Amino acid sequence: MRSIRRTLSWSLSSVIVLTCLCAFLFVFFFVRTRLLQQFDVALRSTAESIGALLQSDRGQLGFDADDELLAEFRRSVRPCVYEIYSKQGQLLLRSDVVGTSPLLDSLSPEQVKDVSLGDGRPGRVICLWVVPRDESDEDEEQAARPPVPPVLLYVARDTIDLDRTLASMLVALGIALGSILGISSLIIPSLVRRGLKPLIELSAQAGALEVDRLSQPLELRDAPAEVLPIVRALNESLARIEKAFERERRFAADAAHELRTPLAAIRANAEVALRWPEPAQVRTALTDIAAASIRLHHLVEGLMELARAGSIRQSGETLEVDLAEVVTQQIEQSKTATERLRLNLEKGVRLVTVPAIFGSLIRNLFQNAVTHSPEGSEIQVDVSGSPRASFSITNEAPGLTPDDIAHMFDPLWTKSRDRTAGHAGLGLALVAEYARLLGVTVSTRLSEGHLVMRVTIP
Repeated sequence: MRSIRRTLSWSLSSVIVLTCLCAFLFVFFFVRTRLLQQFDVALRSTAESIGALLQSDRGQLGFDADDELLAEFRRSVRPCVYEIYSKQGQLLLRSDVVGTSPLLDSLSPEQVKDVSLGDGRPGRVICLWVVPRDESDEDEEQAARPPVPPVLLYVARDTIDLDRTLASMLVALGIALGSILGISSLIIPSLVRRGLKPLIELSAQAGALEVDRLSQPLELRDAPAEVLPIVRALNESLARIEKAFERERRFAADAAHELRTPLAAIRANAEVALRWPEPAQVRTALTDIAAASIRLHHLVEGLMELARAGSIRQSGETLEVDLAEVVTQQIEQSKTATERLRLNLEKGVRLVTVPAIFGSLIRNLFQNAVTHSPEGSEIQVDVSGSPRASFSITNEAPGLTPDDIAHMFDPLWTKSRDRTAGHAGLGLALVAEYARLLGVTVSTRLSEGHLVMRVTIP
């Protein structure tokens, strides 16, 4: 299982190491380039100084004086090297070094490059054209004296000190990088753990929640701004879950009460028939038992339909239908109080829905209007496509108050607790559940003693 702490620790460590590595490599190569530039400048300066000392006396090359500059070419340990060649490549003069000449074919004039000296030392060499100074006798005829031809001067110096400096620098950078990696591996997990502490506390609080204490909000002291939305969303979810549990508890209590009433009636009438087995008493008892059974049947059917609502949505097929045709079809199937209806159905109002669920929603609204309106009163049914597709049903509702509107969609709620008519108070609860599954809106209002229920399709 992936761990946020481990992922963050590895990510931060990797970023730090890569950043330091890039910075160290940049520093190393920058310093190396600058040191090489300084080395080459010094090497060119030495070569130019050697060239300035070079003189020609009747074709013989030599140096003007035993200058201190030549001392580094004559020392026995790590001497510098110079070689002088004619245009034809003939060696004219060289310093005393062990081994054969390594410089002649090394590079072109005005170039500097790495080279291996004759004794195996690493070094760098520079090549310059120089014209030796003419030191012939002054009494010779100027016209008879040919010009001194230019020669190729190679000057090389080993880079042992430079290489040691760069190697020491590379070792130091490697030690620094290793130290940073070691320190990061110790500090970063602690910092990440500290940063994730609010989430750990939140997890502990959430794990300690009890079903009967969901209303207690989660609280974090000094919670970071990134965690506050999570805490707020969890508290809102817990509040919704608590409300859902409370509805379920009320529903279970109401359902138990509603089931107990017909069962008690069945039991009482059965006991009466057994105690007084006269035909009249038995007939009356059986009649009451049948009525209680019908009521019990309606109640169980409503509860089962309410429980099946979610699975109907998952298995139902989504189709485009005509709203007026669906309403007409449900009215014809009900075959109840059709003479009381006043229809105002706009044709051509199309919607995409699950026909089985949408039809059940309309059927339950229609049955609720027929059942709870006075006998013989008019029921108005409207279908409209402007501004949005909607279906409404209006019926007389004597005795209904605005306070009742808030409870109409609660399971097992009715205005009157008299259940002799066989109504369990589940019709509008089913309407609310179907509306939630379909994503439609059901609104209710009272207008001059009439209840208007409108279904709006987004």
